[in-house]
Amino acid sequence: MGRNKFIEDCVINIVADDYESFDYIWRQARKLALTRNLMLTKAQIVDALKHSISEGYVGVWELSPRAPARQVPYSAGRLHHLWFYVTKVGKKHVKELPESYFDP
Repeated sequence: MGRNKFIEDCVINIVADDYESFDYIWRQARKLALTRNLMLTKAQIVDALKHSISEGYVGVWELSPRAPARQVPYSAGRLHHLWFYVTKVGKKHVKELPESYFDP
């Protein structure tokens, strides 16, 4: 398994249970990567997130306490104002990963 695939799988797995902010994804992905002695940059996480979005595994959302959640296009300039959540395709992908996939 390649490094980029592992990073993308981490991102998809992290957003599989709830809407997550980029900062949360970044922190959790770093923790998972450290179990394999990998050091990640924010740029690598952004790339993995963008690829996961373009492949249909992750959706981009705008959340507001005053309006219903709505799916929006990815925007690098709004990265820290967007929320990310797994799609049906992404959920299927996560379920197909081996149970021990993220174990050290």
